[in-house]
Amino acid sequence: MPGLDRDRFDSAWQGDPPRWVRILAAAVERSSQNEAGRRLGISAGYVNRAVYNNYGASLAEIERKVLATFADDRIICPVWNDEIGLRACMRNRRRKTAPRNSFHHAYDRACPSCPHNTDRPATEEGEL
Repeated sequence: MPGLDRDRFDSAWQGDPPRWVRILAAAVERSSQNEAGRRLGISAGYVNRAVYNNYGASLAEIERKVLATFADDRIICPVWNDEIGLRACMRNRRRKTAPRNSFHHAYDRACPSCPHNTDRPATEEGEL
């Protein structure tokens, strides 16, 4: 179903959706759940459940993908010591190939302990 059911959306979030959900809803309004899902690398059904607040598990991963894909959020990268897009940050730290240049090696060293790395498992306080 293309577009967004605004009444259902407002009811699902009781008029106060988080920023990333508003961004995702705008992307759905501009195109469709299918197209938004394609750009995020997830199914249209996942987009639907996120937009209409009907997903039982954590939405942290889709939040990161939405902000990286549609919001153009930026962070300070310790490798570059400058701003880069969140999308580039995620792509660099999630790279599956072997390092092919000095920047890949720098990411491999910096990303695991970077404060912007939301892929790290949570640790107990005081645990190293």
